[in-house]
Amino acid sequence: MKKTLLSLCFAAFTAAVSNAQTNTFPTTGSAGIGTTAPNASAILELQSTTKGMLIPRMTQAQRTAIVSPASGLLVYQTNNTTGFYYYNGSNWVAVTPKSANRNLSNLDTTAVNISLLPNAHNTLSLGSAVRSWNDVYVNNVKFADGTTLSTANGVAESDPEVGVNKTGFVPRWNGTALVAGALQDNGTRASINSAPDNDHRFSALRQLSSGSLFSTVYSAIRGESNTSGTTTINSVGYLGVNNPSGMYPLVFPNNTFSEIGVLGVKRNTSLEGAALYGWSQGGSSNNYGVYGTATASAANNYAVYGNSITANTALNYGVYGNVQGGIANYGVYGKVVTATGQFGYGVFGSASGTGTNYAGFFSGHTYIGANDEALTISGTDPYIQFKDATAENAYLRASGKDLLLATNSGNASGRVVLRTNGTGRLWVDAVGNVSISNDGKTATGYALSVKGKVMAEEVRVELNGTWPDYVFAKDYKLMSLQSLKQYVFQNNHLPDVPAANEMKDGIEVGKVNKLLMQKVEELTLYVIQLNEEIQTLKAQNK
Repeated sequence: MKKTLLSLCFAAFTAAVSNAQTNTFPTTGSAGIGTTAPNASAILELQSTTKGMLIPRMTQAQRTAIVSPASGLLVYQTNNTTGFYYYNGSNWVAVTPKSANRNLSNLDTTAVNISLLPNAHNTLSLGSAVRSWNDVYVNNVKFADGTTLSTANGVAESDPEVGVNKTGFVPRWNGTALVAGALQDNGTRASINSAPDNDHRFSALRQLSSGSLFSTVYSAIRGESNTSGTTTINSVGYLGVNNPSGMYPLVFPNNTFSEIGVLGVKRNTSLEGAALYGWSQGGSSNNYGVYGTATASAANNYAVYGNSITANTALNYGVYGNVQGGIANYGVYGKVVTATGQFGYGVFGSASGTGTNYAGFFSGHTYIGANDEALTISGTDPYIQFKDATAENAYLRASGKDLLLATNSGNASGRVVLRTNGTGRLWVDAVGNVSISNDGKTATGYALSVKGKVMAEEVRVELNGTWPDYVFAKDYKLMSLQSLKQYVFQNNHLPDVPAANEMKDGIEVGKVNKLLMQKVEELTLYVIQLNEEIQTLKAQNK
């Protein structure tokens, strides 16, 4: 590089000969311009406090046109991206300033000797959540408010911001000093608003306050949820509840309860929520979202009790269970064991209100297993309603002493079907026609259609019209045998009897029986006539 600079400055060197009194150009050694004592380590030294060295200036095209540039050749480009360029042996390269070293790797252990200041107030941090310093050795820590924290030489805390405290009370910051708080700790147990007792590791006593959601309800632990930015309470939960009927301004729905282990209340808001929600993410053992056990021997007891009451049209669930995965899954599992004379409910649900409410809701396969009575439905004319989406199509109902298996009044095309072995066997359509078949088809105009044979010990057909005893009336006109002979030979069937092609779609049993009786009675008359003629002939031949 020095040789390159020397060749570029040759013109300046020769022009300075006239100023030989401040220049030196020995035959060997160092040359100087502006100095007669150049540095021995430099082949050329230029000194000036009023002038600089001007490198050849040219455009990019002129720079590119230089023939066989030497490595290290330096020029100043005046167009496009201006600046100094040097030739590295194959390409022209821009001379760019080197950025500052920001990792302090060029400093030794004693190099930081000034205060380290951020570029803006209260915006930068020392370290981060994922990249922290190991040990920090400082003499004193001073906060922005002028207070300090000093632990040097093990001196006991004596900061003036520590206020009056009490033995066994956990301090709290009141804005100006640390004072005794509501939380008490005796080393093995803790409590809020009361001294720790011997029966609970942690207990809490809720102090009364006028205008609150619950004014005389006592519990071990209470938690509540408020609408953001307001004091409106949307939901509240209790552990160890006494006197739940003391709710204000709400009315507790079951005044017979005075003690509750877990109580959750979801207020009547537009948001979806739950008074009590249990979530078990599973594992290799049995898992329960909510598990309750009631073992008392007297009074009514509920391991899990859910009650949902509303006057609007929202969906409400007293107890709702949702479970998935695993081998055996129970959304809601209830088990009750009683002695003689007692009764119990494994799962008890109660629903009321004008909305769509379910004391129990089951979506999917439902299994009921027992060795005795497995399911009891009690009430005044209780029924089970079957829906297709929102359409009420059919129901099973106890009506007095009758059992109704029926379709709803709005179901104009539905049928009641009894199936065996996966196939429909008996069908009752919307107008009451019955089909005993595997396809449900009914003959037009008939209340009962049977596809197959019918066997019975007795069949009674109601008489439609008069029985043909009129044949024996004196004014009955009996066809002569000669006329009967001609009719039969011409029509191939008896008079008044339908032809075979008219009976291919079936016969009416009552009508045919009447015709048969009519023909039997007519035949009897013919026999009587023939007998009279025979007796007359016998008398004539004596």
